[in-house]
Amino acid sequence: MVVKETFAVRHASPLLGVEADHEEGLQGASPPEGEESLPGVLQASADMLEFMAKVGIFDGLPKHELLELARVFTTRHAGDGQLIIKQYEAADGLFFIEQGAVSVRVKTGRNDEESEIASLAQGQYFGEVALLTGAGRSASVYAVGNVKLRVISKQDFDGCGLKSRLALGIKHAELDKNGLRKLFRAVPSCRNLAKAVLILATYFGLATFVFCQLEGWSLVDSVYFSVVTLTAVGYGDIVPTHPASRLFVVIFVLSASVTLALSLGGFLETLVTLEIKNEKARKALQLQPRAVDVFDQEGQRYHWRDRFCGCLGVVAVLICVGAVTARYALHVTVNWGEAFYFSVVTLATIGYGDVVPTTESDKWIVSVMCLVGVPLFATVLAKMVEIAYGRARFDQMKTVLGGLTHETFHLLVQFGDAMWRAGAYNSKPQQCRREQVSPFEFLCFILIKNENVTLEDIKVVMDNFSKLDTTGSGFLELDDVEEWLKRSPSSTNDSSGSVGQEGLQQRELAVFSR
Repeated sequence: MVVKETFAVRHASPLLGVEADHEEGLQGASPPEGEESLPGVLQASADMLEFMAKVGIFDGLPKHELLELARVFTTRHAGDGQLIIKQYEAADGLFFIEQGAVSVRVKTGRNDEESEIASLAQGQYFGEVALLTGAGRSASVYAVGNVKLRVISKQDFDGCGLKSRLALGIKHAELDKNGLRKLFRAVPSCRNLAKAVLILATYFGLATFVFCQLEGWSLVDSVYFSVVTLTAVGYGDIVPTHPASRLFVVIFVLSASVTLALSLGGFLETLVTLEIKNEKARKALQLQPRAVDVFDQEGQRYHWRDRFCGCLGVVAVLICVGAVTARYALHVTVNWGEAFYFSVVTLATIGYGDVVPTTESDKWIVSVMCLVGVPLFATVLAKMVEIAYGRARFDQMKTVLGGLTHETFHLLVQFGDAMWRAGAYNSKPQQCRREQVSPFEFLCFILIKNENVTLEDIKVVMDNFSKLDTTGSGFLELDDVEEWLKRSPSSTNDSSGSVGQEGLQQRELAVFSR
């Protein structure tokens, strides 16, 4: 096997039953002890970084963390049916699928029978639960076809920032040995989708029959009324008058309301449970809240903005499609203003009833529009709320400087020069090219990036310091205290003109008296 810009070490893997290729993400030669080769770090494998960009868990990681992870990844290959990890065994690594797919299975009986609970494909990962909890593997994983895996060993996983990211961001961070089964049972499956379609078809069939028989409506009117009732649009142009059909509507609306309330309650319960699990995982692992690299912060904000703007674009497209449909496919509007009005009122399930379809073809089109557009519109709005919530959580993260490169150092130097030019501190700038950044400059840089203070705030504080520093030494000393006591009208001067140590201890500065 030829490895571009890397070297490979081949050895037999008893777990896979095949030989595994372990490829280092960077060049094999390590820098001398005590030295860190910056060019070596920057020459990370391009294909490794490209793969990491396709895995969601790596989204938003600072560049220096991605480079560090690229160094510790190894590569393994497994043939069809080969065992990758075995249930109940101790965790030895975290696995990412680069090519192929795997089958996740758990034991169901005493005869070591196994049943599949999930299938994972390219870009997904497994094995993190046991690493986080210290328990045995929750399930066995088998290769489906030829599979290529990227692996982080347990030792490297414990030492990288990915551990805290998984513990705080993945809701099954603290699941027990049966947690994987519970997790995948909660994921909507094709069976659940088929059940929902069956319930929907039963409702439409029953409603159409009831309204056709009791109200004497046509098939189109019955379906149309059922749809606008189900989607809560309720134009009001067609209403039931027969007592039995009204009773049917009452039963249906109450049933739908109870179902919606239970679904919403389950959703909120899931959110609360997720937050509790994340908090427990954080405390159990003794993790601190995640910090954001200061030079990745702006990029993350652009990322949130782009996602939010994307959702706004989808909302605009839905409204425009509804307006075009109302303007050209329906016979209910006379101008574009009325078309957009009908589109928004329908998608938002307001349904005033002043603009309604009249012909059979219009009612069929509106029925389809309600069944497709209303749920999609609500889903996009919910996604916008989720993005806003994620952005708020991100803004609460502390900003730090995760790593140092020539570029970041140059930016720090520029910041220090800008502080001096603004008169933010009293030290004189170096006349030659600066090669140092002081702790004070670094502190001000981080505080400003965290939006705790502004440059003007620092300038005011340092002006105050300069006034107190009467000797101009750059430090506040006892000589400065004596000078200020001499200037004070309430001070008492002795024959020597100096102030004793006991008198100094009894004085209080104005700033502490506020």
